[in-house]
Parts: sequence; structure tokens; C-alpha cells
Amino acid sequence: MQETETDKIIRSHFASNIFFRTLFEKSTDAKVIIDPVSAEIILFNELAYEQLGYTKAEFRKLSLADIDVYENIQAVKDHIARILAVNEEAYSTKHKTKDGRILDVEVLAKVVELANNKFILCNWTDVTELYESIREKEELIKELKDSMEEIKKLREILPICTYCKRISDKNGQWETMEECLSKKTKYDFSHGICPDCMKSKFPDYADKDPTKA
Repeated sequence: MQETETDKIIRSHFASNIFFRTLFEKSTDAKVIIDPVSAEIILFNELAYEQLGYTKAEFRKLSLADIDVYENIQAVKDHIARILAVNEEAYSTKHKTKDGRILDVEVLAKVVELANNKFILCNWTDVTELYESIREKEELIKELKDSMEEIKKLREILPICTYCKRISDKNGQWETMEECLSKKTKYDFSHGICPDCMKSKFPDYADKDPTKA
């Protein structure tokens, strides 16, 4: 990326403004200044390139589209136009590091005027660990909810007598399975006899052909 006349002006202004330079260089967050005309990064602090695993020389060659996971060159230009229109925007995105890792990043982009020219000052806060912690908590909450549902199901297991098969209700009263299920469901019951029980209970009738009775 060749240094333009605008770049020289902004660098000169930046170097002469001690307060702004100190704020920029000593920040605990990555900071970059973007030329809205070229959509290129023209100034950046040390943390900006260290956060992404680049050297200063390597980072100087990158465009925003090389860094942002979601935006290509045209999307970057469109986004810059939106920021210029509102003067300030906070948003979340993802940045790709030199070794291919993906960082969750919160961005605060603000239009600033330096040397009678408008630029965009961006603050990049790496919130990867925070987001990971939130995701882990959400997973834990989901697991707890699932566990509570399982416990709820276990509590709803019906105590049934091993011998007579009657079921105990919440008041300790024993009733037939038909009575219990009729109360808890929409079903009514009719009674018949299955072939196995017919053979067991009424062997004399089990083998008879009902059509010849």
C-alpha cells in the first residue's frame, strides 16, 4: 500500500497531537484509523496487529476485507458509508487471525476530523473469551433445564402394585389402571380378552372356532 498525500497529512497531524497520540498508542484495545475514501487502514496501534498475530509490516499490507470474516471489499465500502452517515456505530463482528483462528470482536467506529479531513477511528475489543464463557453458561443452563425435565418426568412415574397392578394417586389412594389413565388422558377403555389370557383362563374355549359355536 503506497502512502498517499492524505496519509502523509494525517500522519503529520497525528505525530503533532500528543494527547491523541498517547490515547491511541496506550489504549488497552486495538485501534485503527481508516481512510473512508480508499477504505484502507492508514494508522494503527501495536495491539491491532499483535491481536491478529501479524508483524507491523505484515499488517500494513492488509485491507479490512482481509481481516473481517463477514465483509468483502464492497461490503466494507458500504459499511463505511453507513458509518459516515450516522457518525458513530457500535457492532459485533468476527476477525480472522494470521493462523486462521476466529476472534469475536466488538467494534466502536467513530467519525473523527483530522487535518480538515474526515476519518473513521475504530476501537476493536477482543471479546472471544467473554463470548466463549457466555456460550458455556448457555450450554450449562440448557443442560440444567434438560436435567430438570428428566427429574420432572421421574417424579411423574406412577407407583403401581406389583401384584394387582392398581396405581396409587397423589393422595395415596389406589385405583385401577383404567381409572387412573382415564383421569390423566382423553382415552376411555373397553374390555376384551387377548388370545394368551383366553388360553390361560379359559382353556376349554380357547381352541374352539367361534363360527361353529
